[in-house]
Amino acid sequence: PAQVLGPKVPSTAKKGKKNKRKKTKPPEPVLAEPTGPCLNEDIVVTPAVTAVPGGSDVAITLNLRTRETPACTWTASSESITATITSGKDHIWSTRECPAAIAPQDVVVRQEVDAPVVLTWSTRRSEPKCGSPSADWAKLGWYHIEAAAWAGEPTDVQFELVAPSAPVVTKTADPKPQKQKGKKGKK
Repeated sequence: PAQVLGPKVPSTAKKGKKNKRKKTKPPEPVLAEPTGPCLNEDIVVTPAVTAVPGGSDVAITLNLRTRETPACTWTASSESITATITSGKDHIWSTRECPAAIAPQDVVVRQEVDAPVVLTWSTRRSEPKCGSPSADWAKLGWYHIEAAAWAGEPTDVQFELVAPSAPVVTKTADPKPQKQKGKKGKK
């Protein structure tokens, strides 16, 4: 019989290994690039808080998104965001009295992803002179935080002020020399 010669075709099967598909991660979404400054009325501010411990400063995240613009730049501060904490009809705290609660910062706000900004609340009632050590502590219980960009629609979220965790005290053992038992001087 005659040998048939032709082009060599490479085999797609690998010797000794099974064909396995590599797991691929879905591609990261492409974030919109800012097209200019945001309009206040286009910004939605949503507090992200469920429970906070009383008795000390707490960080409350305010998530920012745009209603219509895919992405824009904005300066977040107490001059552009207002936040108020209430319990029923009782006014507890506000960024109007405590403007230092939101550090001024430039952010890119997008329609599809949150831009987090932190508000710091002392868990004390605000007074005309915010931060006074004589201000009463807010009592444990349920509160509402309402936040909005100036000229924007407010978002109201309920949260609970809970008792702070008891501190964990770790005491280091102070080793003392052990007295030797037995009689000394005998050989």
